[in-house]
Amino acid sequence: DISPEVKNVPTLHGSGPFAASPKFAAVGSPATLVNINLPASSNLFIRKGSLVSLNGNLKDITSTLSLLNPVTRGLTATPTLYTKITSLSSVNILLGSRSSAFDTFTVLSLDGRADWKVTQKSGVYAWSGPSLSVSTKLDSKMNFANWATTLLSGRGQVALLAKGQVYQIKVEEGESIAINPRSLLAYSTT
Repeated sequence: DISPEVKNVPTLHGSGPFAASPKFAAVGSPATLVNINLPASSNLFIRKGSLVSLNGNLKDITSTLSLLNPVTRGLTATPTLYTKITSLSSVNILLGSRSSAFDTFTVLSLDGRADWKVTQKSGVYAWSGPSLSVSTKLDSKMNFANWATTLLSGRGQVALLAKGQVYQIKVEEGESIAINPRSLLAYSTT
């Protein structure tokens, strides 16, 4: 039994001063799916054609096609078509890759302290966050195959897709590491 006062407390949603944050979770070992818990009134951007399932009230969901930096990304053969999903009620969304059985997902949580550069053209798969910025930058320091990077800055969650297993390596100050550029998925910047 819940008192009427408690029933009338507003529920959290993705907008307003006390907004709930979307929750991303890579599923499986290796992680071949991403589960996203999307609060009401939040925006989610997913790679076109990646939706596996959706659990929620379909009448509350709005889906529109979105282009991400079409000129720069088009010139570099980087995916530009994303679907923007917004819902009036909370929903759970499951995403999967259509390209290869060897693709794996990893989730980045950005807290505003560090930006990330994604070096793989197809690396950014989904993102959500009220202050998350996703933009394309040309980086002449990278090899020709990876010279168009995606810059992630602000606060939010991002699902990244890689060919093969994903490993996180922390390089401390004063240390260095040599990595084949084709194997590098993303790195943090300040």
